[in-house]
Amino acid sequence: MAEAKNEPAKLRKTATLKNCIVTGGSGFLGSALAKGLLEKGCKVRVLDVAPIDFKHANLEYFKCDLSNYDDMEKHFAGIDTVFHAAAIIDLRGGSGTTAAARNRSHAVNVLGGRNVLKASSKHGVKRVVATSSNNSTLNRTPNPDMDSRTPYATDIFDLYTETKVIIEPEILRYSGTDGVLTGVIRPSGIYGPGNNYMMVQLLEKMAAGMLVSNMGTPQAVHDASFIDNLITGHIQLAENLVEGSPCCGKAYFIVDDEKMNQFEFFRPMIEGCGYKFPKLWVPSSMIRPWMVIWQWLHWKFNLPRPLLTPKEVDKCCITHFANTRDAYEDFGWRPTGTYEEYMEVCVPWCQEKLKEIKAKKKK
Repeated sequence: MAEAKNEPAKLRKTATLKNCIVTGGSGFLGSALAKGLLEKGCKVRVLDVAPIDFKHANLEYFKCDLSNYDDMEKHFAGIDTVFHAAAIIDLRGGSGTTAAARNRSHAVNVLGGRNVLKASSKHGVKRVVATSSNNSTLNRTPNPDMDSRTPYATDIFDLYTETKVIIEPEILRYSGTDGVLTGVIRPSGIYGPGNNYMMVQLLEKMAAGMLVSNMGTPQAVHDASFIDNLITGHIQLAENLVEGSPCCGKAYFIVDDEKMNQFEFFRPMIEGCGYKFPKLWVPSSMIRPWMVIWQWLHWKFNLPRPLLTPKEVDKCCITHFANTRDAYEDFGWRPTGTYEEYMEVCVPWCQEKLKEIKAKKKK
């Protein structure tokens, strides 16, 4: 009998994760991923240039530069699964980009990714799950239905996207080479309790008195990725990277499946911290050109970074969201909760973090 429409594929053989590496395991996503693996009983080895802030009997940490192959490959011995979450997320770009900034992003994001694949082959790693981004398919036009078949971005204005559209397809094409099976997870706006870029940036702007207007239009909608959803997605994809699985060599969007305006998304955090939600909406056409000029001056004359990069303006003001049908059909992924439930844990964290930010400002 044929499978029912929208029902997940019948159960397939899955892998048991035992000895894992998490690159970038000191960051928000990487540390949560390491903790999720430890809870499953895995042994975890974190590779990062920054130290980790937690301990566990089954956790090892090695200070490691992924762009230096000789520095990192020895740590892959005895590993069966690699979660490659390390990256430099630099949303600056444009025609004035300096060679130093471009080389730094490419060294970690592109060369580092290649080194992960090379070391995995050398040491018999079975599975590599790499974290990418929805940036890899975002152009400056609305895209309301991104999925695994969406073409890569061609209208690129930042270093992060520039590097992702190089390394992501290389990782996917590598699947099956030397017995290494690969898959990619594409998040969108990672958030949750903890020091993540999206929420901390909001709180810092609030503390600085910069929350005076919204940007774009209320009709522009987006998606986001709650941290628990991402951890579940990464682990489930890894478990399904076995011979014959449709997951091998494929990229998956893991998002909350809730479409919202970017600023409305932040409303509970803003109001929960005692601030009024701005009523004014400023069109992106009044902001982006100035940010383009500011960014160029930043590169050419070493001015401070722009308040918002042109890429950040685009991501706020242009409708884009993905469907998660492929993740559901191929490995049964579903969101762990609802937006309201996520806010129940995010708002208290924001309240405490804002107090910390304000205390530092006073000092």
